[in-house]
Amino acid sequence: MPYFPDFPPYNPKDARFLGTPPVDLIVFDGLSDADEVEKVVFVEIKTGKAANLSKRERAVRECIKAGRVQYSTIHQSFDEDANRLRDMGGMN
Repeated sequence: MPYFPDFPPYNPKDARFLGTPPVDLIVFDGLSDADEVEKVVFVEIKTGKAANLSKRERAVRECIKAGRVQYSTIHQSFDEDANRLRDMGGMN
């Protein structure tokens, strides 16, 4: 889909395919041009005349519109002495 002529205004190189509901693509607008993201866009692709969002898709859309979005990093380290992953120290 990102390589179809109607995909603009986004650069296809900025799109990451998820392919499962409730979101088909995430676009990191500007990333491939300047390593700087202007915005992150969640894209759901619909086809046909009855291209309505499902209840779950609408719930995700409303969550995003309300600004209930965050970025988290999970840091996991490996304990070589015990040959196992250490307990996670939390999410940031």
